[in-house]
Amino acid sequence: MELEASGKHSERSTLINSSISNNSTSYLNSNQEILRRSVGYPQLFSYVVGILIGSGVYVSPGLVAKYSSNMGTALIIWTISGFICLFGALCFCELAISLKKTGACYIYIKETFGDLAGFMTMWTIVLIVNPAGLSVVAVAIGEHAVGAVTDITSSAGAWLVKGVAVLCLLVAFSINIVSTSFTNKTQGFFSLLQILGLLFFICVGVWKVSTGGLENYSLMFTSNRSIDFTAVSVAFYSALWSYDGWGIIPSISEEMTNLRRDLWLAIVTGIPFVIFCYILVNLAFLAALSHTEIASSPIVASNFIAKSLGPKAALIVPIIVAVTCFGCLNATCFFTSRNILSAAREGHLPEPLCYIHKEKRTPVVALIVLFLLCLVWVLSLGSGTGALITYFSFAVWVIYGLSLSAIIVLRIRQPDLPRPFKVWIINPIIMCIISVYLVVAPFFKSPIECSICLVTLLLSIPVYFVTVRGVGCLPPSLKMFKELVYNFILQKLNLALCVYMEEDK
Repeated sequence: MELEASGKHSERSTLINSSISNNSTSYLNSNQEILRRSVGYPQLFSYVVGILIGSGVYVSPGLVAKYSSNMGTALIIWTISGFICLFGALCFCELAISLKKTGACYIYIKETFGDLAGFMTMWTIVLIVNPAGLSVVAVAIGEHAVGAVTDITSSAGAWLVKGVAVLCLLVAFSINIVSTSFTNKTQGFFSLLQILGLLFFICVGVWKVSTGGLENYSLMFTSNRSIDFTAVSVAFYSALWSYDGWGIIPSISEEMTNLRRDLWLAIVTGIPFVIFCYILVNLAFLAALSHTEIASSPIVASNFIAKSLGPKAALIVPIIVAVTCFGCLNATCFFTSRNILSAAREGHLPEPLCYIHKEKRTPVVALIVLFLLCLVWVLSLGSGTGALITYFSFAVWVIYGLSLSAIIVLRIRQPDLPRPFKVWIINPIIMCIISVYLVVAPFFKSPIECSICLVTLLLSIPVYFVTVRGVGCLPPSLKMFKELVYNFILQKLNLALCVYMEEDK
């Protein structure tokens, strides 16, 4: 596989060189950089915590409870979802350590199933998964911040929510553009604040229980309705959204100082830590709120503090939520921009998207384009975070399913591929079955959103043959114009072409 990957990289380099003039080629060859290895275990742990502890713990409890027959079922869904993500992350750990390239799911699918499958994956990631995921987090910040002072269901309130979301996106992307080291330090600070925020709610829940708040626990498994398996799938979507981020952790494999050791260590310590925190927070909410109250509330955390400590105390909740969600937003920007860079480097996206700053080594162009896509999602959708989560979850589990099946295919096709870390084969098989269920079942509950995602995915096929396979058919004048634009971007923004060096394998 390493020789095969090397050949593909050489082919990619040849394609770049053959598509530009001699002067341009000379300029590109003298302006190539690699991603800087600056992420060790402490930084990676903070990113794992930062990505997983985000808007989900404040947005999803109400959605999970809404589609669960009782809070006992809801807590079981939270627990199972956490372990699904843990097992999935360990599968990706095997792929990341074996294939090594930055790009996560995109690279796994491309290297296993070919260029078309890789392009379809990246098309879905760029148009749906990344912008929808980031938009949910940004909108969650806006809903909690604006909801503390005005009605977010009004027209003015809805636009205020979008304004705050856009501002948060702007700040997060700016931090990521400054430098990788600055992003690492910022993320470490916000991850600490995220943990402290969860501890605040847990401590309030413990205090509430100590003063007699036990009634709701005795009714945890009491329900007046039967189990609806299609509704359960939507509940799993909402819980899995809260844990999501595990699939993009390997996206920075080329920037880890010790990939073999730090990746699996961060996964087996970071994800169980978050599962434990999530269960405790949901139990804390139950100390003051019934299943019906949780299921009907879009701002469960605020209602919990208001009922436990009073309305004035609830004013601190939007601040905690905003800080927590911003930590998730910052970490997600860091990882998702590397996926775009990887696809551009492989020839599946415009070449400037793999340009990095010469000194800071940040993917400036990829970050700017991703920010603009997030703007489109935030400003154009008015259906709330529930619809955004459905768009995101359907698309991401299609990609996860294909990525997980890559383990099985590679075990058969390339049994001698070096695998310093290897999962039990039953693990990816079970995860593939779960992925199929999470893709098919929601069609019965949210057919419109799922159909839109499916159509968007299929549209990538003609786009691939026009933009990738047909790139050599461009008229010479357009090729020359493209060369001039690319070189202008490189020189004026002090950028360099990001390459994958043989010695980094």
